[in-house]
Amino acid sequence: PADRCWPAWSRPRSCRWRCSLPGDAVRKVLGPARVAAEPAAAEQLVEYCGRLPLALRVAAARLVARPHWRLTQLAARLSDERRRLDELRFGDLDVRASLTLSYRELAEPQQRAFRLLARLDTPDFPAWVAGPLLGVDPDTAEDHVEALVDARLVDTLGWDALGQTRYRLHDLLRVFGRDLGDADDAALVALMDQWVALAECADHKIAQRGPRLAVSDAGVLGERLLADPTGWFDAEWMTLGGVIAQCAAMGLAEQTARLAIAGAAACDLRARFDDWEMSNGLGLAAAVGATPAEAILVQQRGLLNSRQHRFADAQRDFTRAKDVFEYLADADGAGYAWHGVGWMHEWLGRQAEARACHEMAMRRFETARNRHGQVDVLCSLGAIERRAGRNSAAEAYLRRALETATELDDRMGMLSAALELGRVLHARGELAGAVEHIHASLTDAHQLGDPDLVANLRLTLAETYLRMGAKDTARTEAQQALVFFDEHDDMAGKAWAWRLLSWVGLLTNSPESALALAERAVATTEGLELRQEHARALRQLGHVLHAAGKPADAGLCWRQAETLLDDAGFHAEAAEIRAHSGTVETGSNV
Repeated sequence: PADRCWPAWSRPRSCRWRCSLPGDAVRKVLGPARVAAEPAAAEQLVEYCGRLPLALRVAAARLVARPHWRLTQLAARLSDERRRLDELRFGDLDVRASLTLSYRELAEPQQRAFRLLARLDTPDFPAWVAGPLLGVDPDTAEDHVEALVDARLVDTLGWDALGQTRYRLHDLLRVFGRDLGDADDAALVALMDQWVALAECADHKIAQRGPRLAVSDAGVLGERLLADPTGWFDAEWMTLGGVIAQCAAMGLAEQTARLAIAGAAACDLRARFDDWEMSNGLGLAAAVGATPAEAILVQQRGLLNSRQHRFADAQRDFTRAKDVFEYLADADGAGYAWHGVGWMHEWLGRQAEARACHEMAMRRFETARNRHGQVDVLCSLGAIERRAGRNSAAEAYLRRALETATELDDRMGMLSAALELGRVLHARGELAGAVEHIHASLTDAHQLGDPDLVANLRLTLAETYLRMGAKDTARTEAQQALVFFDEHDDMAGKAWAWRLLSWVGLLTNSPESALALAERAVATTEGLELRQEHARALRQLGHVLHAAGKPADAGLCWRQAETLLDDAGFHAEAAEIRAHSGTVETGSNV
């Protein structure tokens, strides 16, 4: 399809029945003036004809025979798939008859492969999909698909990132194949089961946190295709979207729910939030009742909502998931759900409630013997202590977390613990050590392939560089993060970046830019459920106003920021404002 971007070295094989410039065939017969008068309709005709020369000749002949017809009139008739082949017939020219001849020349297994492939609702597919459909091995499946290419019934698109050839049935051929009829749903179910197995195996290979269903056996295909699980998801992403939608349409509830669960981590890593919302919704519609699948999908929806800063919605989801996991006596799932509820309390500035939930999560993880989950809780408890200004207690939690994560070779746990230790060092003023820890976390986030985490870590690093006076380095990190947040319309991330770039403006004697960016950050955070971020934006605006010789206005901003931070449990930052609000020098920042 047009929206799949193939590498520059990837070249589709030529298909002799395709026109390289299919519009020329219509233009030559109808004349350039008639085509130029309705260019959009002319392109629609070309697409509806599958760029097949015979079909284009039929369409053009019909329009020549009816000079009073507009191109849009024939395009409208061809838009109905149920009658498209009937419309593509004129005199002794008959597209269906021509395709039927090609089809009848095939061996029976290849005929069946064509009929079944025509039932797929995916934009393209790799050759192995014919294996589950026909009950044959991947190499035999590829032979059958290649025979369909030779018969000009299947098109090739190019190679994906895994080196697989991608194939496609144009809509016209899909209509022809479906008209032939093949009601073998068992073959389609076998294929969907294979997709589920591959997705679950790939998902289990991705470093992540959270409850998951038991993994299916992907067989020889798993061994061949999943050496790079994230790369596999990337290569198959558009196809997987069609697969889960088709599973839902076929009423395959278990497969729909399992695919939705298996794709969540890949969505999170690539910040595919719209796709995640769609697949999660299909999964939840299929997973009815207090089942493990329903609990996991609600938990994942909570994570999705938290990524989009819908914290109240996320808290409701985590609470619902917690209730279902507790009902199912699933200590591990309940641990993640309790931790999610506590995490939302943290974001919403309710630190005491967050601590209580994290302590419940720790008990559940201890029952489940999930030491990875315990690492996450220790990191959260350390963050709460740091915000309260209790840096020694914070460091104790975080050292335990780092020691456990290192023992487990838990990359995500080591990243989180190192990051939080960096923030503790930042709070203590040990900035060189903070940079070392945060930069190590940034490197790990790059290796994990998590662009959202990378962007957030860039801003954390930029803030530390600004404390050190390294304004140019800080500006580079903040600007790179802002590119990501702009692309994903992440308002909280953009506001954070604007706040830091305002600070850069102060340090580089750009007061107008500093003021505009600070005011933008304040206005943006005021509409978010993030009191601490609004407070930080107000604090920065206070610095800009103080530098502009407006101490009264600056003081008002600082007092508002101090109150908000205290109310949200960020006592250390509130105390910092109290200590400096009356003595900050022009051009400095805190």
